[in-house]
Amino acid sequence: MEIKNVTAIWILSCNDSIPQITYQGIGERINGISEEEVKNIVRQFPELFQEEIPTKQLDHWKSSMSQGLNRPKWIAKSSSQEEDIKNLKTSDLFRNRFRNSIDAQPVSYNLIEWGINYINEYFNKKERNKNKTWQRIGTIVLPLISLLIAGYSIQNSSSLQLESMKIEKLKLNREIIIPEYKKFVSSFFKTMEKFDANRHIPITKEMIQTQRALSELAPYIDSSDHKKILVDFSRYFHLIQSNQNTDSLKLEQKDSIVEAYLSVEQKVRKAVSKNINAK
Repeated sequence: MEIKNVTAIWILSCNDSIPQITYQGIGERINGISEEEVKNIVRQFPELFQEEIPTKQLDHWKSSMSQGLNRPKWIAKSSSQEEDIKNLKTSDLFRNRFRNSIDAQPVSYNLIEWGINYINEYFNKKERNKNKTWQRIGTIVLPLISLLIAGYSIQNSSSLQLESMKIEKLKLNREIIIPEYKKFVSSFFKTMEKFDANRHIPITKEMIQTQRALSELAPYIDSSDHKKILVDFSRYFHLIQSNQNTDSLKLEQKDSIVEAYLSVEQKVRKAVSKNINAK
């Protein structure tokens, strides 16, 4: 999976005149990428893309294409266009996470920039982790082996040594994780605070800072929990974007935003607590 392909798919999904995209269509537009790789990218980045589309949206698009409108290039140049349109299934398509309606417009430049920064940070962190592999073997694994050998040699003190290791791990977790968690809470709160104070002022900067803080917490959160947090974070961001510049919000709109905010905050807190209290 290459960064240039992920970025290209992100930008296409942001700017296309229609929000839904076929996996096959991406293969026609990006050189050297297979349909399977496109599916893998969409699957790996649920915070950016949504796998499949609702049946209602697909039916609406099929109706439009049957009238000769909005046909992707691979269908437009096919010798069996009507058959290709008829055979399309919801699993043959995906869409940008922030374009959830049938007539969704291309996203803002600020959101495109946020996505590009997110992708860059993802691959940079992946590279940093790769380079740290041997360092971790030297600084973590080998000392651990030495401790185990020592513990085996001194059987009478093994239980006391194990308890000491647990205490040190608990202390280390709290010293590292809690400051990172505080940074996230602070930046995340600012998104809601600024939005509530004036909905006409963009909060993209605060959202990017929150995303970065969340990325710094990622190594201390279980991967399954992290994916769930990113899905809720994307939903919260989308709700904020959708209601930007709105003079007044209906009660249900306010409730949806607050609910999304609290869901993210709660999931992060629980995920972090697992490691803070781990022994």
